Amino acid sequence: MVPMGGLMRYHGNGAHRFLAVGVILAAFACGADARAEESDSKPAQSVRQRAGTKPSSRLGVLRVKVDLPGAKVLLDGKLLGTAPLEAPVRVSPGRHVIQALGAEIEDTRQIDVAAGKASDIELKVAPKQDEEAPRPPPPPLVPLSEPQAQPLPALESAEVPHGIVEAGVAATLLVSLFALGTGAAAAAKEAASEARRDEACRSCPGAYNDMQRDAAWGVCGDGVRGGDEACDDGNSLLGDGCDTACAIEPCFVCMEIPPGQSQCGSTCDAALGEQCWEGACVSCADGVQNGSETGVDCGGGCASCLGDACADAASCASGHCADGVCCTEACTDDCMSCNAAGVCTGVPSGEEDGLCGGTSSCDGEGACKKNGGEPCVFSKECLSLLCIKGSCI
Repeated sequence: MVPMGGLMRYHGNGAHRFLAVGVILAAFACGADARAEESDSKPAQSVRQRAGTKPSSRLGVLRVKVDLPGAKVLLDGKLLGTAPLEAPVRVSPGRHVIQALGAEIEDTRQIDVAAGKASDIELKVAPKQDEEAPRPPPPPLVPLSEPQAQPLPALESAEVPHGIVEAGVAATLLVSLFALGTGAAAAAKEAASEARRDEACRSCPGAYNDMQRDAAWGVCGDGVRGGDEACDDGNSLLGDGCDTACAIEPCFVCMEIPPGQSQCGSTCDAALGEQCWEGACVSCADGVQNGSETGVDCGGGCASCLGDACADAASCASGHCADGVCCTEACTDDCMSCNAAGVCTGVPSGEEDGLCGGTSSCDGEGACKKNGGEPCVFSKECLSLLCIKGSCI
């Protein structure tokens, strides 16, 4: 800055004096601006210092922890961010509402925050353990033809016992042989099936293709067994052993003679009187009530039982037909008849069976006795067993 004394002592022409005065005035102005900036900066710095100390003592600190990353966190209805929150939150003292929003669960809580103190809160919105991801799928099955070698447990000695080596080799050989046998059996079965399909299409016109062959193979009633047919006897009749669906009927057995065409026969022996009943062969002479029999070896498909109505002895299992029913015996003697149970017994006493004549009646024991008033010699001749003065009483 130019001192006032220098200004006063400066001499020169008019232009020089005018330039000197301008320089002096500019220096004064710069000095005034510097002092104004310095005075302005001190109050602002004081305000910043007060703002940095006083508000921190009037606020509280809230540390929020959420157990599900990515969950939204709200404070008093306003979004703070997503979990996890990296830094604590400064809040005014008092009661606040803190929320965590998960995919399925919401956790809302209230917390009182004190000025100048830190408060912690933990919100839980993660799914429960039993609601987490499903169980992992079971490990894939290892094909039988490719057995996986399992490591043996480490032994204290470096030498592997011969017994373990031999057992492992034997097991590997068994598995390999089983796989080879299974594959060979499957190949043989497929070859046989292929041959049957070819046999079925020998009548196909020209060079048949697979569609023609498969169409001809397995048609029930064409006389060639194929597909899922159990038999094929060339017709769609019932009762001949192979039914309308080409399934073997009960009590029959079928064979392919010639190959491809089924010939069926009954397993029941007609000479023994066997018949098929509910899938089994039963007989009228096996001593057991079975099939359609109404008694032991009688009734139903067998000959009639005792007491059943009959016209001749051939229709009765007992071989006897008396008084219109199958009877235990011929029952042809005087005063004998077959009752409703098929048992031959005496005609009741005093009744006439048509064989005793008009002067006698049956005594109930299969004999004719004289009626009362008939002449007699002995009492046993009379139905009353009393003969007095030569006359039955």
